[in-house]
Amino acid sequence: MNMSANILEISEIKDPQKVLQVFEGQESTAKLDKYGDLVWDVYQKVFVAALILKEDTLAKKCWNRLNDRFNKSPRVDGLYGMYLEATSTFEDALDYYNQKLFEDSTNTIIHKRKLSLLRSVGKLKECINGLIEYVDTFYNDIEAWAELADLYFSVEAYEKSAFCYEEMLLLQPFEPRIFAKLADLHYVMSRSNPIHLWISLKHYCRAVEICEAYFHAWYGIRQCCEAINKMSKSELKRIQSRVSEETLKILADDSKVEGLLQLSGKMVSKFTSQDQKLQKLLSA
Repeated sequence: MNMSANILEISEIKDPQKVLQVFEGQESTAKLDKYGDLVWDVYQKVFVAALILKEDTLAKKCWNRLNDRFNKSPRVDGLYGMYLEATSTFEDALDYYNQKLFEDSTNTIIHKRKLSLLRSVGKLKECINGLIEYVDTFYNDIEAWAELADLYFSVEAYEKSAFCYEEMLLLQPFEPRIFAKLADLHYVMSRSNPIHLWISLKHYCRAVEICEAYFHAWYGIRQCCEAINKMSKSELKRIQSRVSEETLKILADDSKVEGLLQLSGKMVSKFTSQDQKLQKLLSA
C-alpha cells in the first residue's frame, strides 16, 4: 500500500478498506501534517469508512478528535448521530436527534439525519410527514423536495410527487434533469391515463430545449412518440378531446409527434453510436 497516497482522493464509500489502510500508515508515521487544515476532512472520511467496516473504536476516535476541534457544531453532532445509528439502537439514535432538535429546531443536518433514519427503517409515513414539515420551513432546500418526491413515488402517490418536482422547478427553472424527472413520472402515470403521455412529452422537450445533448430526454421523447403512434385513431381522438388546450396546441398535432419521433430517433442513434455502454444498455 502506497502510504504517500492522498486519503482525500479515495472514496470512503467505494473503497473504505483502502482509506483505513492509508490512514493507519500515515497516522503512525506522522504524515497527516501534510493535509494542513484539511486533516479534519481526512478524519471525517476515516470516520465514515470505519463505520462501514464496523471499526467502531476507530470511528469513535476520529469523532472525538473532530469534536475536540469543532465542539457542538451541527456537522459533528450529525456525525455522532451516524455513530449511534451504526453502533446502538434505532430508539437511541432517534432520541438523540429529537433532543438535538429540541435544543435547536433550525439544525438542518440533524433534521436530515433523523429523516434518513426513519426512511432506512421503513417508517415512510413518519418520514413523509417530517419532510412536509421540513420543506414548509426550509422551502429552498431542493434536495429535500427531491427526497419527498422520491418518497411519494415509492408509495405510488404520483400526483403529490409531481407537485414536488414542480416546486423544484420554481427553485431551478432551467435544470433539465428536473424536467426529465417530471417527464419520467408522467410517463409512469400514462399507464393508467394516456393523457399523461403528452404532458411527459412536453417536459422531455423542455429538457432538450435547455440541454440539447441530454440523451435521457431524447430517449424519453422517442418512447412517448412511439406510444402515441401505437394508439388507434379513435382512441387518439378520444384522448385528445380530454387534453388541455395548451397541451393539445403544443404536442397533440400528428405531424409534430411524427417529427419529434424522427428527430429523437436520430439523436438516440447519434448518442448510442458514440457510447458503447449505451449500445449495450439499449440492446439488453
